[in-house]
Amino acid sequence: MANVILGAVGSYFGGPIGGLIGSAIGTAVDNYVFAPSARAEGPRLQDLMVQGSSYGAAVALVYGTTRIAGNVIWATGLKETRVEEKQGGGKRGSVTTVSYLYSASFAVALAGRPILSVGRVWADGKLIRDTAGHLTVGGKMRIYRGDERQLPDPLIEAAQGVGNAPAYRGLAYAVFEDLALGDFANRIPQLTFEVTADGGAKMLVASIAQDLCARIGLPATVGAAQDGVRGFAIGRAVTAGDALRTLGALSPLHIVESGEDMRLADRASQTPVVIAQRDLGAASEGEETPRRQVTRAGEASVPREVSLSYLDVARDYQAGLQRARRLSAPGGSAERQEVPAALDAQTAKQAAERLLARRWRRRAPMTLALPWRYLALTPGDALRLEGEGDRLWQAREVTVEAGRILVSAVPVSSEDEVSHAEAEPGEAVPQPATPHGPTTLHVLDLPPLSATLATGPVLHLAVAGESEGWRRASVAVSPDGGFDYRAAADIPARTVMGVAATALPAGETAFWDRVSAVEVELLAADMALESRPEPAVLAGSNLCLIGDELVQFANAELLASGRYRLSGLLRGRRGTEAAVAGHQAGERFVLLSGAALVPYDAGLARVGQTLLFKAMSPYETLEDVAAQGVTVAAQGLRPLAPAHLRAQRDAAGDVRLTWVRRSRQGFDWVDGADAPLAEEAEQYDVRILANGAMRRQWRVALPEAVYTQTQQIEDFGAPPASFEVQVAPGAAARRAVAF
Repeated sequence: MANVILGAVGSYFGGPIGGLIGSAIGTAVDNYVFAPSARAEGPRLQDLMVQGSSYGAAVALVYGTTRIAGNVIWATGLKETRVEEKQGGGKRGSVTTVSYLYSASFAVALAGRPILSVGRVWADGKLIRDTAGHLTVGGKMRIYRGDERQLPDPLIEAAQGVGNAPAYRGLAYAVFEDLALGDFANRIPQLTFEVTADGGAKMLVASIAQDLCARIGLPATVGAAQDGVRGFAIGRAVTAGDALRTLGALSPLHIVESGEDMRLADRASQTPVVIAQRDLGAASEGEETPRRQVTRAGEASVPREVSLSYLDVARDYQAGLQRARRLSAPGGSAERQEVPAALDAQTAKQAAERLLARRWRRRAPMTLALPWRYLALTPGDALRLEGEGDRLWQAREVTVEAGRILVSAVPVSSEDEVSHAEAEPGEAVPQPATPHGPTTLHVLDLPPLSATLATGPVLHLAVAGESEGWRRASVAVSPDGGFDYRAAADIPARTVMGVAATALPAGETAFWDRVSAVEVELLAADMALESRPEPAVLAGSNLCLIGDELVQFANAELLASGRYRLSGLLRGRRGTEAAVAGHQAGERFVLLSGAALVPYDAGLARVGQTLLFKAMSPYETLEDVAAQGVTVAAQGLRPLAPAHLRAQRDAAGDVRLTWVRRSRQGFDWVDGADAPLAEEAEQYDVRILANGAMRRQWRVALPEAVYTQTQQIEDFGAPPASFEVQVAPGAAARRAVAF
């Protein structure tokens, strides 16, 4: 029996590719090969969708464009990257979180004949590569098309040693280098590939059959069969007969054998052999024989339904099923046939209709007894009986007996090969493979945003990307000017961010600013802002950073995609009054309410120093990303400037100064009492200045001080008519008043 053997490929390369892919040449294709088979031994859909790594597994033969899984032929072990993230610090101690990231490098055999390209790629059913070749996960992918000039992959050669890595010529395969496995439970995912082995929209069934015949060493002539498929693949070792019978489910293709020549043609277009009436009923050894004998099987023995399972091109090559039924049939079985072909729903439906029509027409076979002159008849030949018009039969079995030829034939009609059935593939969920794209990073040195006080200089990391495919980023930090970087955080969620499209005017900080407004342009089109009622804003909603000012907004008016006008503002929040003035268009906008901010403890030793940060998308390396320098100012540790500074000269000429302290705790002020003191001690620096020059400075422990007349004379020579006073917690001047 002639076999089409698809070569074996192991998990380790074991010889020339010619030994991996080939065909065992059969000496003959006998009647049994092309007779109907009761077993489903042909190529199956599941052969194409399950990725393996077994030694001896088959390499697929691919025609046209279809989706296949392939076989892993080379792999490294998992690569582990250790990531440390330190949080907290100071008197309360710190917590170091250790996580591990995994990647792998491997090669997957795709096809045992040259291909033109690889389009989309799915991992565990999720699209990770689009038709433009963009990967949405970390790592690199290289395609080898299987030509006879391809060279060894440099990664495989580096691992195996120069001269020890095969070029796999004649084998189309893909190499993944450091594929990030975080999205796949830290394992190599089940991969499927859209492979193109024919540049046209469709591949002719007859052309596929001709190639299969050539692989078993038998010449074949393509007939008139013009039915086409989008793609076809054989994913395991099968006989030539099984492969060709599978193709016959898609086209009225039949095989006519003459000596060593094999001809493929349409059943309806083949020139029939005319059987003379006088030749019917040839006798054997004097026995009388009927001119013809027709045996009609009961309707219950014929399938009432034929279903065709295929790869639906409209649904990313997922398995589809189309049925043809005879509603008038009283019984019968349901027949199902798997065809590893990429089809549209209508083509599959019409193929099922044709299969059902053939099954019913062939339930009444005819047996003819013919003389020796018909010895050249072979299974598959078309027959026509003299005097019976254009009615055609097809020879199914030819038996040579003493003195006669017995031919079993079934009726054939061109009507069986015509179907106008329509079908729809059903709703398909689109799965775009949008590129991950680069990452935008903001390193924020913020005052306390909650009741929990920082005990060390904590920076907050916010990341996002403008691409719809953006999902995560890893941040690295360098304390030595970029000489060395270490992991700072792995951030799996984005923060809503963008830029101020207009300059925010200066405004009131003690009351609602209902006059000022600012327009912001968000980074990604699918980011959004929402209006909130004023009580919700007072409770903490819609807190954002514009430039260096913390602002809350009640109204977010959508102007265009990704562009909003913010109004109903609370300004200078959390002690950022100094940043109320000086805004400009283009400065940063970061929404802090509900944001996925990740804290980074810079350490007390880094206060005043500049750290370099880089944010990498999954496919980027440190070399791909520009550094962002941030000076650690420890805003979360700095006391807030006092408020309501007043000065009053008494009858003795002394100037009494008073103010109201503020705290990093108790921003809500729910009971009207003084906010709790967040610092270990209450201290203020009082400064006296004239024309910007400091004349006196002293420190007090209460929110009041007296600038005596004697001190005034010492500083100015006489009590001045006016001077400037600054009061600040510690050494940071935040509030000034002119007296």
